[in-house]
Amino acid sequence: MIDSPGTSTVARESQRLWAMGLFVVVGLAFVWWMASPPKDDGSTPVDLQAGAALPLSELVGSAKCAECHRDQAADHARSGHSHTFAFTKDSPVAMALCGQEVPTPDGSGHFAYECDGDGLMVSLPERFGDKRFPIEIALGSGAHAVTFLTLTEAYDADEGRIGVEHAYTWFNARGELGVTPGQEHWIPERDIEHFGKSHQGVDLTRCIDCHTTTFELDGARLSHVVPSVQCEQCHGPGRAHVEAAELQQSDRLLTTIRRSQNVAEEIALCGTCHRLPQDVTADRLKRYPPSVSRFQPIGLLQSRCYLESPDELTCTTCHATHGPAADRSLIEHVAVCQGCHREGQSALCAAGHTDQCIDCHMRPMELIPGIVFRDHWIRRRPNLDADADPADVPTVSGEPAQP
Repeated sequence: MIDSPGTSTVARESQRLWAMGLFVVVGLAFVWWMASPPKDDGSTPVDLQAGAALPLSELVGSAKCAECHRDQAADHARSGHSHTFAFTKDSPVAMALCGQEVPTPDGSGHFAYECDGDGLMVSLPERFGDKRFPIEIALGSGAHAVTFLTLTEAYDADEGRIGVEHAYTWFNARGELGVTPGQEHWIPERDIEHFGKSHQGVDLTRCIDCHTTTFELDGARLSHVVPSVQCEQCHGPGRAHVEAAELQQSDRLLTTIRRSQNVAEEIALCGTCHRLPQDVTADRLKRYPPSVSRFQPIGLLQSRCYLESPDELTCTTCHATHGPAADRSLIEHVAVCQGCHREGQSALCAAGHTDQCIDCHMRPMELIPGIVFRDHWIRRRPNLDADADPADVPTVSGEPAQP
C-alpha cells in the first residue's frame, strides 16, 4: 500500500532568527521588528515580532492594502514573491505535465502523470501498478523552478507530519522536468519515498511558511491558506492599520504595522527565508561551497562592504523593495558600488575597472545547469571554485543532501 496523503494542521510555528555576520560577536541578537511605545489613547500596537503566527481574523488581504498603496501593490504583483505557492490544480506548470511520462531518476521504472479535478497525480506502474500518488502543492515562482510537495498521512513520532518533495522539479531554463536538487542519490526507505524525498517537522513547515503568508495544518490537510508571500507576511496583520487609516488616526498608522527600523532588522526579515549564517552548519559556512550562494544574506553578512558600513548596506540598497530583482539593471547596481567606491572616499578597483564591479565581485554561480545565483559575498576572489558536489546542493530544507 502507498501511504496516501491526507490533510494536516499544525499551527504555523513561531520562529526567532538573529542576523549575524561571520565576524559578529557571538550572542549579539537583533530584534527583528520593534514595536513603537504604546500611545496614551489606548490604542494597541500590532505585535511586531517576526515569526509570530498570523491570526486570520486580523488579516485584511493584499487587495485591501492596494487601495492605498497602489504603486507598491503593482510592483509586488510583478515580483516572484506574489506567486510562490499554488495547489497543483491551479498551477499551469503542474497542469502541463498531465499525460507525460518520464523515467524515474534511478531508471528502474517510469512516472506517469495524470490530472483530475483535485490536481496532479503520479503513478509508478512498475512498483505500484495503477495506484496514484497525489501531488498537491507547487512551490516556487517559476523564475528558476517549481518544486512539488505532498503532505501525507504518514507521521513520525519524533518529527511529526511527513511531506514528500517530488523527485522531479520543473526548471524554467530548460522548460522541462529534471531531478530535484539533492535527490540524485536518494535511496527510498518507505513506499512513499519512491515518489520523492521525505521531510518532516520544522523543515516541512518552514518550507510551506516561506512560500505562503499564513496557513494551518489539520492532519495532512492545509487549511486557511493565504498563498504566496503577500503584504502581511512581511508587514504583519493589517486590520488595526486599516482601521487607523479609515479613522484618520495618523498617530497610530506606524504603530499598527511592521516596519524595518534599521539595517539589521531588514536583513533579518529577508533572512527568515533567504537564510542567515546560523541556518547552515559551521563547516559548510567555513568551506562556503558554491551552493551557499543561493542564500544571499549569508554572503552579504560576510562581505567587507557590509562589515565596514553596517548601518548602510542592506538588501534594499540594491534591490527594489517590492518589485522584481530584475527591475534594476546591472548599470544601476554598478552605480550603487560607485556611490561609495569613488576617488577620495574609498578604495578604487585595483584592476582599474570602472564598470565591472558586479561581474567581478559578485560572480554568478551555476548550482546546476540553468540555476544561477549571484554570490552576495562581495570580495576579490581567486579562481579556485570547485564545482558543486551533489552533497552540497541544498534540498527543500536548505541543508546539504546526503548521498
